[in-house]
Amino acid sequence: MNITFERATKADVGKLIEIQNICFYDDYTKFGKCPAYNETPEHMANQIETRICYKIIIDGVTAGDIIVRPDSENQYYIRVLSILPQYQGKGAGTAALRFLFEQYPNVSVWELVTPIKNKKNCSFYEKAGFIAAKETNDGDVKLNLYRCSREIP
Repeated sequence: MNITFERATKADVGKLIEIQNICFYDDYTKFGKCPAYNETPEHMANQIETRICYKIIIDGVTAGDIIVRPDSENQYYIRVLSILPQYQGKGAGTAALRFLFEQYPNVSVWELVTPIKNKKNCSFYEKAGFIAAKETNDGDVKLNLYRCSREIP
């Protein structure tokens, strides 16, 4: 499996929304909301313009995305890491995190949130070295989240 990463452009807006909707549909139906589900084209275009946004390309197919927000010089927040279901469990997510860590070596703290009840996500991030620092919610008790962080010395 050949995995590459390219900066997203406005031309990718529709495809990235489609991918995120497929990836986050289960969380949306389970919890009634998911911040990365059903984003508007305007919001996605804004993410591409103002954040660090990469397409994940697997064997020539755009199969996911990563959206990252710098919070400070050495602390970044991973807003989205999505991989189409047919490519999950094959190392693409791990490759995406490795890519981020290599591209931004001066970042010492990476943070993200993930639904507590999404055991697959929790397990993936735990294996990648993220530690659930605290429990929070997205303004709705149906969507309890783990705020996770990974410190890189």
